[in-house]
Amino acid sequence: MILGSQPDFKLVLEESDPQRALDRAPDYLVDILIVSMNQHGYSGTNYISRLSKVLREAGNQAEILVTTPFFSKQLRWNSVLAGAADLLSLESNAKEFLQKLRAIAKGNYLVDTEFLEDSKAFELDKSPGREFDATLVGLDPTQRKLLSNFMAGLNDYENAKQLDIAKLRVTQLIRTLMESGGFQTRNQLAIALRESSA
Repeated sequence: MILGSQPDFKLVLEESDPQRALDRAPDYLVDILIVSMNQHGYSGTNYISRLSKVLREAGNQAEILVTTPFFSKQLRWNSVLAGAADLLSLESNAKEFLQKLRAIAKGNYLVDTEFLEDSKAFELDKSPGREFDATLVGLDPTQRKLLSNFMAGLNDYENAKQLDIAKLRVTQLIRTLMESGGFQTRNQLAIALRESSA
């Protein structure tokens, strides 16, 4: 109902069966998939991990927004690590919900830096590996500043403008780092960068 009332949103797919959603979702050109944390036959964030993997394997760049009746930083952390853009409590009001959707739909969404800082108590479940570390070591000063801006929450356009470079260079570096570390989302990259600088 909320989405239907907005001129800039269009609902194109609804699926109550989680397995059918896994089969169908990659075929749709959508910006965001809104997924409930609780899915029949899946525990924890296993469904989010599976959906994220299926999307990326199909070359579908749709983002995943997870909804849950009970919010906690640990649930948010687990969702982001599983491949979600973010997690939103069902207790959020319509304005918060729409703001989050619009931010994610822009395509360069990153969870807030305060959350990344507060989440230092949580652990990254796997190391990105040597290729990622080698890519980081080989960065020039401009690229390092670009990553610093990225971690500060600047979107690609703001980052490019501040460094007086093409936006494509920002996007390409982030994509290269994601590929070298095996990350599915920008949030996962941000978490790994936070870990590598800790």
